[in-house]
Amino acid sequence: GINAGKMQFVSFCLSGALAGFCGYLWISRFAVAYVDVANGFELQVVAACVIGGISTMGGTGRVLGCLFGALFLGVINNALPVINISPFWQMAISGTVIVIAVLLNERSNKRKGRLILRDAALARQKQAVKS
Repeated sequence: GINAGKMQFVSFCLSGALAGFCGYLWISRFAVAYVDVANGFELQVVAACVIGGISTMGGTGRVLGCLFGALFLGVINNALPVINISPFWQMAISGTVIVIAVLLNERSNKRKGRLILRDAALARQKQAVKS
């Protein structure tokens, strides 16, 4: 029932419009528009998503979790300079948090896969016992 081509077109148009709006907000705040002015922000976006519980393999996650992940990273990035942590350690702490989030995310994905395999094996065993 859903026209996939039309939905893809609408989502690309919406994505482009939001990217243009974000560029407009960036220029209105900083008054500069270079090609590489926001270099490195893509890693922070991915990190916020992973911290928020979105799987790196796809298929699981919520927008609210992504927002909480972005809020968490924002608090860390703004609180560490206030308590006079050096920029090196700020990056190290942020990187450690990201690595821990990825490891926990992958660990939970493996556990789900093993449960499915284990459940399938148990079902086969029960079926073999009945036969």
